[in-house]
Amino acid sequence: MDRFLAMVELCRNDSGFRAQMRAEPAAALAEQGVAVADGVDLRVAEDTPAVRHFVLPPDPNALLEDSGLDAVSGGSTVTWSSSGSYGFV
Repeated sequence: MDRFLAMVELCRNDSGFRAQMRAEPAAALAEQGVAVADGVDLRVAEDTPAVRHFVLPPDPNALLEDSGLDAVSGGSTVTWSSSGSYGFV
């Protein structure tokens, strides 16, 4: 199972992990072996029956400063789940 789906399943089945993801997402992911790059502001949005979130990927036309190149030089992955949500790592 890929890491994104594993984190989704943990959030669904473990109320303690879900609460930690709300409060300290980078720390929660680190405990599961998923590193978040320094300087990345990680935010968690929780869907409800009445509220859904659509996350836009980074603007491909945006210019990066030299200082921002280190954060993206390793590449990225967009992972879609069967429920239609996705993660950007």
